[in-house]
Order: sequence, then structure tokens, then C-alpha cells
Amino acid sequence: MTPRVRPHHFLFLAFACTTAAGCRSDQSANPAHCHYAEGDLTCADRYGDARPFCIGPTEECSETAPAYGCVEQLPPVECYSPCGGGAYAEEDDSCQSAAGDESEESAGADPICGDGIVEAEEECDDANEVDDDECSNTCNLPSCGDGIVQATLDEACDDGNTESGDTCGWNCTLPGTVVWSKIYEFKHCTDAALAVTSTGSVNIVYTCEDPQRGLMEVDDNGEVLWTDETPMVTSGNPSIAVSQSDANAFVIGGQLATKGQVRYHRATGIYDWVGTIPLDPSAVYDVAIDEAGSIVAAGETDGDPLLYHFAANGDVNWSYAYDNGASFSSVTTGPDGQIWALQSNSFRLHSYSATGDQLWVSEIFSGGTKADIAVDQAGNAFLLGNSSVSGEHNFRIQKFALDGTEQWFKAHPPSGVAAPGTAIAALPNGTTVVAGYTYNDSEEQVGLLSWHSTAGSNLHELTYSGEEQPTTLFDVAVSEQGFAVAIGHSGPNKQLYLLKVTL
Repeated sequence: MTPRVRPHHFLFLAFACTTAAGCRSDQSANPAHCHYAEGDLTCADRYGDARPFCIGPTEECSETAPAYGCVEQLPPVECYSPCGGGAYAEEDDSCQSAAGDESEESAGADPICGDGIVEAEEECDDANEVDDDECSNTCNLPSCGDGIVQATLDEACDDGNTESGDTCGWNCTLPGTVVWSKIYEFKHCTDAALAVTSTGSVNIVYTCEDPQRGLMEVDDNGEVLWTDETPMVTSGNPSIAVSQSDANAFVIGGQLATKGQVRYHRATGIYDWVGTIPLDPSAVYDVAIDEAGSIVAAGETDGDPLLYHFAANGDVNWSYAYDNGASFSSVTTGPDGQIWALQSNSFRLHSYSATGDQLWVSEIFSGGTKADIAVDQAGNAFLLGNSSVSGEHNFRIQKFALDGTEQWFKAHPPSGVAAPGTAIAALPNGTTVVAGYTYNDSEEQVGLLSWHSTAGSNLHELTYSGEEQPTTLFDVAVSEQGFAVAIGHSGPNKQLYLLKVTL
């Protein structure tokens, strides 16, 4: 083997550097090491995995060679000097396999979390065993959902997931944490309903001060976007539903003169069309919009249940009117357009397909009044009712499967004070939120929100006491963003009140 001779400018650099600078000062290179490694250290000894390879001292390689000739990437064969001493791989590769084995062994070593060195897939390494600081004991950066209550993130809880509908909110706040609350100028409000759009804004219909209904939309911070008034007078509960496919579309139901009416609105309150029930007398008590954009209106005609199904353009697809001396007080839709309607007076639950076929009818519910229906993503229906237990008027929930089979029945436990429910909303996973009211220790009426698991157990319950808090909550809805929004009234003037909380 004939070793190559270094060019003179490299020799000058070698003699000019001191030992502290890391250059070799003798010309008799150690044949096992790189020319510019300090003393008897190889590139791998000196720099580890950062620069384990020796690049040779030739003019054609000098532009790519860093100080000391040690580099991170394997050099081209004409520049690679695995054995050092000016011998190149193309002339002598006897050291190449050993260097490769050493590199592979080094690369295959598992990083040690806690050694203060960020290696491999570690996100951080603060060399301590404190789990709730800026770096966890698994060398991951703190985040909501890691199962550790992180002080650096101001987390109130962390149950190891970012799902809503359990004992800890999706953003690691406690369920019911108030995001904001608003009191609006409308007074003497007796009822209201709301629906949350896909963008987080809220459409509201309310009855305040006079029998005419008002309309309002607020943004996701509760700021008013617009208000309007509709000539539809109050008949039963105000009702509103938003389109799942069009955030700017919503529908309200009610009565004009002696006939039920449905109005399909746009974001500014201007309506596209009006559907009038041709039966006299008639009234619409509740409305829903299915996933295809069709509208379902439920109510009564001359004391009998009434159900109308409209296309998105206002055409009537089908309708039913029953001669049984009752009415449909609530309606909702679920997967594949399936419909659930709650019959008042001889209370029972009806279910229909999107094409109007009756799928099933429940047994008559006894011992209470029924208030509202909600449906989860799987098609389970949750029926909210109220009944007297030990002289107290408390809400209760019944869960029904898609085929009408009753899954469970849960009554709010007696607590010494009444706790009626007015509305129920379901999260996609089957957790439910009930809105209503109860009484505090001073026997003052206060707003109530109550969370229940998909199995019916009570997860969380909050009451809102205070001068600027709700005295009752009329309705509640959940948003895609992981919040619940409830509407009610507040104070002696019963001003319209809106509340947004985490789920």
C-alpha cells in the first residue's frame, strides 16, 4: 500500500494548530486514526455519532471536510479514510467493516430517558424524575390527554384522553367550566330554544315581553350578530333546529293565526320558504333537520298528533295525523333519517323511517310527564321526563336502542329539593346533558346542568347561584367543538341568559 502524501496547505495547517485546538502536530500519522483527530482519539471517539467518519486530506476533498476531517455522513470512497494515515478506502478498506459495525452498534443503542440528553425519539430530557414539569418521566413534552395533570399547562384534570363526555373535559378542564355567560336586554322571558351551528355560533328563538317570538344569532363568544322578530305567536315550546350540512340554515316552528307553520331561515334571519299546515286548527310544537337536510315538524291538529316531513326546498314529502286525542310535543332525528316523536297525553315514544314508515311505538309511560328527546351517534334515544319521588319533582332519563328496546331507566336521586329537567342533549358517545332548575340552601330557584354517562350514572352536576346567574335553564345543546350552550332567564326581570361551558 502506498500512502498518499498530504498537500502542502494541509501540512501548514497541521503545524500551525496547537494541541488544544485538536490538530496533530506530527507528520507520522497513526494509521488507525484520522489525521485530524486529537491525539489518539478516532473520529467516533471524539465526536460519537455526530461525526464518526474520517475524510481524507486531499485537495479534491478539502472543500467538504470540516475541521479535523471528521464528518457525519459516510464520505465518497475516494475521500473516505477508514484506516487513517492518508490511506483511502479504495486502496485499503480493512478498517471499513469495523467502523460500520461500531456505527451500527452505536445507532442501535436505546436512548436513556433522564440522562439529560435528547436522543432518538425523545421530545425532551430534563434529567429529573418530576412528572408534571416541562418534561415528563417518559421524556415527552406535556400535553392534555397524557394522563398527567400538568401544572405548566394549568390543567384542572387529565384522564388520559381528549374526549368529551366523561369526568374530564376534552381540554383538561372540569366539565361545566364556564367559558362565558351573557345577559341580554330582553326581559320577562318565559321560554326559549337554541341550536348550535357547525361553526359554533348559536341560533336562538325566544318569547320575551310579548307573545311574538324573537330570533337572534350570536357568535361563539356570545356576541350578537343579528336579531329579528317573527309574526309567529307562541304555541307550546319555541322550537328551532339547524342544518347539519349548511351552517347558515335553520328552521323554526310555531303557529300563525290558527294554523301550524314552519319557516326555513338563512343566517341573517331572512327566510327562504314557509310551510303552512293545511289543517285548521293546527300547531307545530317542535322541529328537527336530519342529516340529508329534510325537515320534520311535530305538533297537533285539533287535539290529535301531527307529523309533517318537508324536503329542503319546502315540498311536503309525507304527513301523518292521528285520531287519538293527544299531540306530538317533541321530535328529533338520527342515523339514516330515523325519526323519534314524543306523544303527550298517554305518553309514549314513536319512531319512523325517513320515508314515513312507522318502525315501533313504545308502551305507555306512567307516573310522570315527558319533556324532551335526544339521540346519539349510534341511534340510541334518551327520553327526559319528570316525576314525583318522595314529594319532590325530579327529572328522570330513559334510554332506548335503535329498535325501541329500553336499555335503562335512571331517576335523579332525591336530595330534599326538587330538580325538574326541561331539556336534554346527547353527545356522540352517548353522554347526556340535562338542563333545568333546582333550589339552593336559601330556597332560591337556580339553574341546573347535570351530566350522565352512557350507562346513566351521574358524572357531574352544577347549579348556578348569584345575582347574574340563571334562575332556570330552558334548553341546552352541544357543539362539535366540545362545548355545551344553555339558555334561560336571570334575575327578577327574567332577562334572557346564555351560558357556554366545557364538556
